[in-house]
Amino acid sequence: SEQTAPVRAFFRPFFPSPTKPFASWVVVMAANNGDSLLDPAICAKGGAGPLLPLFGDSEQDWPRAFRITLYLVGLLWCFMGVSIIADVFMTAIEKVTSKKIRRFDKARGRWYTYEVWNATVANLTLMALGSSAPEILLNVIDIFAKEFFLEGLGPGTIVGSAAFNLLMIIAVCVVSIPSGHVRKIKEVSVYICTASWSIFAYLWLIVILVLITPNVVDVWEGVLTFLFFPVLTFLAFACDKGWIGGAKERGMHIRVHEDMTQEELAEAFAMVRKKHGESLTDDQIVRILQAMNEKPSRAKYRVNATRSMFGGKRIKLALTKHIESFMYTGKVVPTQEEIEEPASVQFLLPVTKFAVLESAGEVCIPIRRAGDLSVGAGVYYTTVHGTATAPSDYEHTEGWMRFEAKEDEKEVRVKIIDDNDFELDETFHFKLTEAKADSGARAKVMESFEQADITIIDDDDAGVLSFGTPDGKDTITITQYADEHVTQIVVHRRQGSCGVVKVNYHTEGDTAIAGRDFEHCEGQLEFADKQIEATINVTIKGAPRYDTSDRFRIFLTSPEGGARLDCKRDGGADRNILTAVIEADPSLKERVDHVRSLLMRKWEKSKV
Repeated sequence: SEQTAPVRAFFRPFFPSPTKPFASWVVVMAANNGDSLLDPAICAKGGAGPLLPLFGDSEQDWPRAFRITLYLVGLLWCFMGVSIIADVFMTAIEKVTSKKIRRFDKARGRWYTYEVWNATVANLTLMALGSSAPEILLNVIDIFAKEFFLEGLGPGTIVGSAAFNLLMIIAVCVVSIPSGHVRKIKEVSVYICTASWSIFAYLWLIVILVLITPNVVDVWEGVLTFLFFPVLTFLAFACDKGWIGGAKERGMHIRVHEDMTQEELAEAFAMVRKKHGESLTDDQIVRILQAMNEKPSRAKYRVNATRSMFGGKRIKLALTKHIESFMYTGKVVPTQEEIEEPASVQFLLPVTKFAVLESAGEVCIPIRRAGDLSVGAGVYYTTVHGTATAPSDYEHTEGWMRFEAKEDEKEVRVKIIDDNDFELDETFHFKLTEAKADSGARAKVMESFEQADITIIDDDDAGVLSFGTPDGKDTITITQYADEHVTQIVVHRRQGSCGVVKVNYHTEGDTAIAGRDFEHCEGQLEFADKQIEATINVTIKGAPRYDTSDRFRIFLTSPEGGARLDCKRDGGADRNILTAVIEADPSLKERVDHVRSLLMRKWEKSKV
């Protein structure tokens, strides 16, 4: 018709086809599409399609098995290309939907960060578009190629994909849950809304294609079907906000704080010197203060799957391969090659912080021997009371631990007293005081590894996880030096330490850009039974910075093993968020100012 002539003229060079009636704004479901039953098939001599056969009728004489294999390889190659392009598109959409803004809440007196895009709306709109881009494009191309007649692909790609998601994907998700594990639907009202609309979509297809206008989609039917989508989006958004199905709490904010004041710094300075000794240098105090203060998306899952299938490099997941059975304090246990003379035998405590439930009955403390293992040796140990005292909280233990030749590690068991009285967490100490070795060999206890702190937890809780920042703040300041360096972000486990727990972490850029200011990292942090502290290593890129600052975020999500995230911290119970502010090295700023003043003096002299 005259109305459809411009559309046909535009698409005809791309999709040549025999003369077929072009339906005016309707899709007619027909098996033949107007083609003559006598036309040769595309795989027979005389048959042809938009692309194949490449070599004309001579290609039809090739062995059938060879042609099937060749066409299948080409088809898979095309699928791979489409998948890679769709993944790039999906990643870009995720970047858009993850944008955040910062606002100051005057009522609470804190800075918060809010997501610009509501998570439910993003999943139903842009995220769904990105994950379904291949099906949508294939549908549009096939419909225009067949001049709005249904044949083979077309709308079948959309219906088939939706049916696969509704049946197969849900089945795989259910079957893949490990035995004994439980998965819960967090947003029940949103789930009910989207599930109901999914069923309604199939019923609506039956209504318009069978009952109202059999095998034909009229213009009003198509327009009404499209208008259902914004209605679904609004209803799902209303459920997510709690307008439908009841109110709920959502952790959507970030709290931000300024740098430590001079008074706070002086107080921290005095505390470190009192605890670790008056002879500490300024550099050592800074290092101690740093040590003290310090949900995967659909796009990443899809890109990882695609790249692993086709041999590409996967998205970097900085998974912790192994974490010690207990918590390290940030000090590195030296290897035998790194141990300095003159003592040939050294004793140390490889773990310097423990946590034990009061009901556990005892705590096992390993003692490690390094250096010369060819001779026998011994070390004297003793418990020292702190806020926990013997015999009410633990049983005092002391004595010599004998190491025969070739023995490099033993353990001491200290009995914990279990009572029925409510108590706060209490701490006592285990200390190595003296070492001896056979055959005149020299032995000593290594400094900084001679004492362990044992915290007695008065509950059976798996614990609450949060970033270990001073005074419960949700922001840390990191200095950017000229050379690349690693910053340790401490994660604390409080109010219990029973069992092995895990928590996912990842970084997210803001004004600081991954690859330029810091290295993106993500993975899973594991706390062993009784472990109360662990660290995340974040690499800060080396770069000259004068007086500017940039920020990025570190997230804790999806705790496992019964642990919870601190609901009072930024992000709430669903996720904890730490804002890291990268600032310039003050010494560099001073030197730049000094050089600038010298240059200005020379410039003033030259003007004279």
